[in-house]
Amino acid sequence: MTLELAAFAMLINIGIGIPIGILAATRQDTWIDHLSRSVAILAIAAPTFWIATMVLVFPASWFGWTPSTSWVPLTEDPVANFKVVIVPALILGFAFQGRTVRLLRAMLLEVMRQDYIRTAWAKGLNERVIVSRHALKNALIPVVTLLALEVPLLLGGTVIIEQIFNLPGVGRYMLDLLLNRDFVPVQTIVLLMAGVVMVLNLLVDISYAWLDPRIRYK
Repeated sequence: MTLELAAFAMLINIGIGIPIGILAATRQDTWIDHLSRSVAILAIAAPTFWIATMVLVFPASWFGWTPSTSWVPLTEDPVANFKVVIVPALILGFAFQGRTVRLLRAMLLEVMRQDYIRTAWAKGLNERVIVSRHALKNALIPVVTLLALEVPLLLGGTVIIEQIFNLPGVGRYMLDLLLNRDFVPVQTIVLLMAGVVMVLNLLVDISYAWLDPRIRYK
């Protein structure tokens, strides 16, 4: 459950953060840029547990609707499982996309000022080709690093989210173990999470060679 929630949240983070970051950089100092930066700052500043509480309280008070908190395994009913996971994943993904937007915007603006980008403009290439083929890969290297660093934070954030939405994940299980002072299983869970983070960091390091042809591993 925890890995499923973290995976959905990371996909939402990437799916929202990267397009908005590109749009903010290519439309610098327009209302789109100002709006995207304001939302990004809000996402960074607002605590995840506060957003989750507001999502539970306000829709219930105003519309009589609350997100589903009855856990359904993915193997039994994928649609019902998606309905349970999507709201917590959206909250986690929204909380982390602010950093992605701000970093990608800054890096893309820096890359767009390089000489080879000016040469591409001078050759008459359109904006979509320049951004997608020439600028984006170089701008993505720090963003990919940030995404790798966000993985342990994302796994840690599932502890509170699972508790609020009554989800039977590893995070909630670890919280119950800590409250009961049962530390041996907690150490095992931390070790497993550390292994996942190490593998993801290795994959990120390997991806640098694809993003930047100048990087080669021997």
